[in-house]
Amino acid sequence: MRAGEFPERIQFQQRGEDENGDRLGDWEAEDRFKTAARYTYLRGGETVMQSRLTGVQPVVIRVRTSATMREVTSDFRILDLRSGEAFNIRSVMPDRRRKIIDFTCDTGVADG
Repeated sequence: MRAGEFPERIQFQQRGEDENGDRLGDWEAEDRFKTAARYTYLRGGETVMQSRLTGVQPVVIRVRTSATMREVTSDFRILDLRSGEAFNIRSVMPDRRRKIIDFTCDTGVADG
Protein backbone atom coordinates (compact mmCIF):
# COMPACT_ATOMS: atom_id res chain seq x y z
CA MET A 1 0.00 0.00 0.00
CA ARG A 2 1.48 3.27 -1.12
CA ALA A 3 0.75 6.60 0.52
CA GLY A 4 -0.90 7.92 -2.66
CA GLU A 5 -3.60 5.26 -2.39
CA PHE A 6 -5.12 7.15 0.58
CA PRO A 7 -5.63 10.75 -0.61
CA GLU A 8 -8.40 11.81 1.80
CA ARG A 9 -7.99 13.11 5.37
CA ILE A 10 -10.62 12.03 7.89
CA GLN A 11 -11.29 12.12 11.59
CA PHE A 12 -13.40 9.77 13.66
CA GLN A 13 -15.78 11.36 16.15
CA GLN A 14 -17.63 9.86 19.09
CA ARG A 15 -20.47 11.28 21.13
CA GLY A 16 -19.56 12.80 24.46
CA GLU A 17 -20.81 11.36 27.72
CA ASP A 18 -23.72 12.88 29.59
CA GLU A 19 -23.97 13.11 33.39
CA ASN A 20 -25.00 9.41 33.57
CA GLY A 21 -21.99 8.23 31.57
CA ASP A 22 -24.09 7.48 28.46
CA ARG A 23 -22.76 8.55 25.06
CA LEU A 24 -25.65 10.84 24.11
CA GLY A 25 -23.89 14.21 24.02
CA ASP A 26 -22.45 16.25 21.17
CA TRP A 27 -19.93 14.80 18.74
CA GLU A 28 -16.35 15.03 20.05
CA ALA A 29 -13.08 14.52 18.20
CA GLU A 30 -9.64 13.42 19.35
CA ASP A 31 -6.46 14.00 17.34
CA ARG A 32 -5.47 10.34 17.68
CA PHE A 33 -8.42 9.43 15.45
CA LYS A 34 -7.16 11.39 12.40
CA THR A 35 -5.91 9.35 9.45
CA ALA A 36 -5.61 9.07 5.68
CA ALA A 37 -8.36 7.25 3.79
CA ARG A 38 -9.76 6.26 0.40
CA TYR A 39 -13.43 6.56 -0.57
CA THR A 40 -15.34 4.18 -2.83
CA TYR A 41 -18.84 5.44 -3.58
CA LEU A 42 -21.49 2.77 -4.13
CA ARG A 43 -24.81 3.03 -5.90
CA GLY A 44 -27.10 5.35 -3.96
CA GLY A 45 -30.71 4.85 -3.12
CA GLU A 46 -33.65 6.49 -1.47
CA THR A 47 -35.18 5.78 1.89
CA VAL A 48 -38.42 7.04 3.35
CA MET A 49 -37.87 9.02 6.50
CA GLN A 50 -40.87 10.57 8.22
CA SER A 51 -43.02 10.35 5.06
CA ARG A 52 -40.49 11.99 2.74
CA LEU A 53 -37.85 10.61 0.41
CA THR A 54 -34.25 11.13 1.38
CA GLY A 55 -31.31 10.45 -0.94
CA VAL A 56 -28.77 8.12 0.65
CA GLN A 57 -25.24 7.71 -0.71
CA PRO A 58 -23.45 4.60 0.59
CA VAL A 59 -19.66 4.80 0.64
CA VAL A 60 -16.87 2.46 1.73
CA ILE A 61 -14.07 4.30 3.53
CA ARG A 62 -10.79 2.37 3.67
CA VAL A 63 -8.03 3.12 6.19
CA ARG A 64 -4.82 1.41 7.24
CA THR A 65 -5.25 -0.68 10.36
CA SER A 66 -3.75 0.31 13.71
CA ALA A 67 -4.56 -0.24 17.36
CA THR A 68 -6.45 3.06 17.38
CA MET A 69 -8.47 2.24 14.25
CA ARG A 70 -9.47 -1.14 15.73
CA GLU A 71 -11.21 0.76 18.57
CA VAL A 72 -13.68 2.36 16.15
CA THR A 73 -17.22 0.93 16.11
CA SER A 74 -20.51 1.90 14.50
CA ASP A 75 -21.09 4.29 17.44
CA PHE A 76 -18.55 6.65 15.83
CA ARG A 77 -18.94 8.81 12.75
CA ILE A 78 -16.39 9.94 10.18
CA LEU A 79 -15.77 13.58 9.33
CA ASP A 80 -14.03 14.56 6.09
CA LEU A 81 -11.45 17.15 7.19
CA ARG A 82 -11.43 18.94 3.81
CA SER A 83 -15.13 19.25 3.04
CA GLY A 84 -16.65 18.89 6.52
CA GLU A 85 -19.01 16.16 5.28
CA ALA A 86 -20.10 13.64 7.94
CA PHE A 87 -20.49 9.91 7.32
CA ASN A 88 -22.52 7.60 9.57
CA ILE A 89 -20.73 4.27 10.09
CA ARG A 90 -22.98 1.27 9.43
CA SER A 91 -20.45 -1.57 9.66
CA VAL A 92 -16.75 -2.20 10.29
CA MET A 93 -15.00 -4.84 8.17
CA PRO A 94 -11.34 -5.61 8.93
CA ASP A 95 -9.23 -7.23 6.22
CA ARG A 96 -8.14 -10.84 6.78
CA ARG A 97 -4.51 -9.81 6.35
CA ARG A 98 -4.98 -7.21 9.12
CA LYS A 99 -3.61 -4.39 6.94
CA ILE A 100 -6.77 -2.36 6.24
CA ILE A 101 -10.22 -1.72 7.67
CA ASP A 102 -13.25 -0.90 5.53
CA PHE A 103 -16.01 1.21 7.06
CA THR A 104 -19.37 0.97 5.27
CA CYS A 105 -21.00 4.36 5.74
CA ASP A 106 -23.96 6.47 4.62
CA THR A 107 -24.05 10.14 3.81
CA GLY A 108 -27.13 12.22 3.14
CA VAL A 109 -29.03 10.99 6.21
CA ALA A 110 -29.60 12.65 9.55
CA ASP A 111 -27.31 11.32 12.23
CA GLY A 112 -29.31 10.32 15.24
